[in-house]
Amino acid sequence: MYIQTGEFIVTTIVFDSKILASDSQMTKHGHQIVQGEAVKLFTSTSMFKGNPIKGIGVAGVACIAEPFIAWINSGADLDDWEDEYEDVQAIIVTSGDTWLYEYSKYPLKANEIVTIGSGATFAASAVSLNETAINAVRHAIKHDIYSSGTIRYIDCTQDSPVLQIAEHQPTELIDSKVRTW
Repeated sequence: MYIQTGEFIVTTIVFDSKILASDSQMTKHGHQIVQGEAVKLFTSTSMFKGNPIKGIGVAGVACIAEPFIAWINSGADLDDWEDEYEDVQAIIVTSGDTWLYEYSKYPLKANEIVTIGSGATFAASAVSLNETAINAVRHAIKHDIYSSGTIRYIDCTQDSPVLQIAEHQPTELIDSKVRTW
């Protein structure tokens, strides 16, 4: 399960200068956990700002994520920008730089460490204490009610990065977390 109209990816996505990592929980209308898991990280063979893309992490309105990624992969021409893309936050890691889209058609050149989503503050705190992106997502999952599920990652130091699973969190753990808040 990935795209369904009207569902939001309220999430944690982290880049620690090497690893791009995310949770997989999808929340609908800000209060309902959608069954199944959302994939929020993507690899690409396209170029962005003159460099090969190593990984893309997307948060925001889920039904906009796929067209936004297609726009990035087609060259991110501003003439083809759709206003609905402003409902997306994205981290784009290239072989040269890291870029951040945050509700605007103009990307910002980002620092080596970038976090987005509802768990961003928790994740940034963990990375500032020298935790990896994967551990930063784990930390955010402990504290952010909108982050949970399988942790996926892309090692952006590889020549041909692939999406991998760091750990799978069984659904019963997600359910018990939700009931306790």
